[in-house]
Amino acid sequence: MGPDLGLPGDADLLLRRRVLEPRGLPLVPPPGEPTWAFVRARVARLLRPSLAFLGARLVVQVALHLADVGRPAGPRLWGDTALLRGVLLPAATLPFGPLWFLAVYLVVVTVSPWTIRLHERFRWWVPGALLAGSVAADVVGFGLGIRAARDANVAFVLLLPHQLGHLYADGTFARLPRAFLWGMVALGLGALILLTNPWTFELLGGEARFRWFPGVGHYPRSLLGTEVEPISNAYPPTVCYAAVGIWTIGVAVLVRQRVSRWLERPGPWKATIFVNGVIMTLFLWHMTAYLIALLALWPLGFGREQGSTARWWLERPLWLLAPGLVLAGIVALLGRFERPRSAPIMRAATGAEGVGGARPVQG
Repeated sequence: MGPDLGLPGDADLLLRRRVLEPRGLPLVPPPGEPTWAFVRARVARLLRPSLAFLGARLVVQVALHLADVGRPAGPRLWGDTALLRGVLLPAATLPFGPLWFLAVYLVVVTVSPWTIRLHERFRWWVPGALLAGSVAADVVGFGLGIRAARDANVAFVLLLPHQLGHLYADGTFARLPRAFLWGMVALGLGALILLTNPWTFELLGGEARFRWFPGVGHYPRSLLGTEVEPISNAYPPTVCYAAVGIWTIGVAVLVRQRVSRWLERPGPWKATIFVNGVIMTLFLWHMTAYLIALLALWPLGFGREQGSTARWWLERPLWLLAPGLVLAGIVALLGRFERPRSAPIMRAATGAEGVGGARPVQG
């Protein structure tokens, strides 16, 4: 008996509509479940750990206000009292980074009935249009200096991997030649190399590149926004984010069969089930764990290196272990607010019938 595999998010919904229902196979939830019931279930799955996260942050904020600790931030409530203490707005630091992506994902899940219909009618044209739109938004935003145009990439870039997921769910990726998947990897990585180095923009505009990308002259190499960079790949997302999605999806599909065989083993599959059961808790709290580790280690002289020096590399295991231990403690305490899926719908089996090498569970 192989492990059971539940596809993430709306790939699950598309799978049921296009593959399992027409074949009369047993589904969980049962056939005929309204689409919006699926959406409500996904929203509930996300909101339970999120409310625990917000509740804990509320306690911290009240404590900071009462102790008069931390720089005021956010909208003013009355007099000199601001809503928040000790955070940098709008999204680059705690707690807004995780919540920003969570909010986007909630929107993506909510609009999934329409994105699935677009997929069923236009297929590859939809991700193609999203990719073209992301390039156009960056050209207008950076090249022409119309900053508001970049905001369109919140939709173009963040919907792109989701739309490619529909192609995975209906079995299209399983039928693609491996050369196509390697092409996705080459396209994504190649675009990242060209966009995050000066060569391309020196050819395109010479010194004008510093007007397009102030202080850098090209896209930042970091995909995470920070307060020290004049521009960010994250807020709003740039075409670099789209490139990352393209090459990582290509790699994921290339290694899928090997990973599926590995997951047939009880140990790896049990670990997968456990991690999936607390995945939102891990996501919401990983930055908090890193902050706690930083507050503990910085006074001891760690984390002071700015470049890739020998000491910087020697400290890497510490900066993986310390936040990891803190995060494990947080998960042990708060993971109870999150529950895994009630029941799976598929069993992973390489080469079996179904979608992308997955075998539907027979009753």
